Amino acid sequence: MKPNLHARLAPVAIASLLAVALAFHIDVANAFAFGGDEGFELLKAGMLHEGFALYQPVWNAQPPLHSWIVAMVFRVFGPSAGMARAVSIAMATGLLLMLHDMVRKDAGRLSAALSVLCLLAWPRFMVLSVSAMLEIPTMFMGVATLWFLHRHFESGKPSFVA
Repeated sequence: MKPNLHARLAPVAIASLLAVALAFHIDVANAFAFGGDEGFELLKAGMLHEGFALYQPVWNAQPPLHSWIVAMVFRVFGPSAGMARAVSIAMATGLLLMLHDMVRKDAGRLSAALSVLCLLAWPRFMVLSVSAMLEIPTMFMGVATLWFLHRHFESGKPSFVA
């Protein structure tokens, strides 16, 4: 039985409201710095935006996906700390949605809501969700991998999983 549209859109609406509340509650665009590594990440994405290559003139000990995403956002909207922080807010929202979806399918709506609330209750989650650092994007990629695997095994159809 497929859930009705209202039940399917409720987590998306809640996560969207959370993202908007985060953006308005914390002065995302004008805050100086939320964490020690935020300046490095902003500088790295800014240099990519300016045409420098990673791993040559720009040292980077991390996988490049986050830097490329932020540099792409800089190309579209212009380089600013607010835009880099918006990437983290979007990834935090996606992380909450995928976590809710996986837990809901395995353990029900109440467990899914509690799992999201537990993550939101972690004091550092809100700060990391609005900072241009790698913690939330890393968690997002890990949960996204689990979510895709969960969806793959749930479907029962043979498909390519990388």
